[in-house]
Amino acid sequence: MSTTDHPQTDGQTERVNQVLEDILRAYVSKKQTNWEEYLSILEFSYNRRDVQFSAGEKVYLRVPVDSKTLKSGVCAKLSPRYCGPFTISRRLGEVTYELELPHSSKVFPVFHVS
Repeated sequence: MSTTDHPQTDGQTERVNQVLEDILRAYVSKKQTNWEEYLSILEFSYNRRDVQFSAGEKVYLRVPVDSKTLKSGVCAKLSPRYCGPFTISRRLGEVTYELELPHSSKVFPVFHVS
């Protein structure tokens, strides 16, 4: 059980909360005040398990914590965890896709989706 005075939760609950926070960050901006309108999109995104994309669709890319080329914020702690949207140029396998990234990103454009 978790309360505001004693936040004691299991690791799974903490991980779910982190994932929900990451997804919500992808949909809202710093100055946005209507984030609650995006909760239904967040719920859909989180519950979507069978993820398949096709060429031409736009996706967000999770930015690794130590990334130097994809970070957009000044402070690493406050910078977005996802960047994009990027267009999928083609599907390479069951769960691998090639994205159209900016030439300045210096990142290999093939990604695994899970």
